[in-house]
Amino acid sequence: MLRQTLMCHADVGVIAHRWVKNYPNPYPDFNVMHKCRNFDEVLQWGYDHELDNVPDGHRWKPQAGEKIWDSPP
Repeated sequence: MLRQTLMCHADVGVIAHRWVKNYPNPYPDFNVMHKCRNFDEVLQWGYDHELDNVPDGHRWKPQAGEKIWDSPP
């Protein structure tokens, strides 16, 4: 899950490189504006969309017509 999250939400912002005196190669300029996700809003979305009133011991059952796999994908 960690690998998938990093792959799907990787920062694709451009990091410019600048020539700096006494450095043989361009130097990365990490002073770049980023927009972070608002974790409180993400958390609230989860609370707003959670399932309520699920009885104890509830088990999910496949609905008619749903594919049932022979093994996990």
